[in-house]
Amino acid sequence: KEMVMPLPPSMLRIEYTGDITETKACSNNTLAYGGLKVQLSWYNKNDETGKMMLGMVSGKADIEKHWKTNKEELDKIHEQYKTGNYGTSFTYTDVSEETVPGGKLHMISSSNTCPESDNARKQLVNARCFFFNGTAHGAITIEAHCTPDEIRAMVTSIIKNAGEFNFSALL
Repeated sequence: KEMVMPLPPSMLRIEYTGDITETKACSNNTLAYGGLKVQLSWYNKNDETGKMMLGMVSGKADIEKHWKTNKEELDKIHEQYKTGNYGTSFTYTDVSEETVPGGKLHMISSSNTCPESDNARKQLVNARCFFFNGTAHGAITIEAHCTPDEIRAMVTSIIKNAGEFNFSALL
């Protein structure tokens, strides 16, 4: 599912929801429907209104507020898992924070034994990322049976592609 909302010639807001192939689920090749959500806001530096809007969202305090909000969301989910409020048998680690280009990635990783096998373990990662690259800021949410390394690779790829994309062509 994609949505592009232009405010010509000042800014562009893009929302994308997609499915992720789960590599660490009990069943092979399952899909996490809607397991990926990306929200991007790009600001046109060549437009006075775009420059003004960019100035309102690019301050260090604004960006750090997003990082804090993402971590707080995962802290709440982690606490519900720890207290058993989700009724799950997954073993959850703490919320981790990692630096990614222009932002922070927060993740909860968990694992559980697959019912069909004594050896196989499924792994669930719940991740939130917020980044800013100078002209665009983005929020990435991922929840899927994948490894943390796969989540890191997805986030890094999204940030890289957002930095290289010519958003002005969409206005």
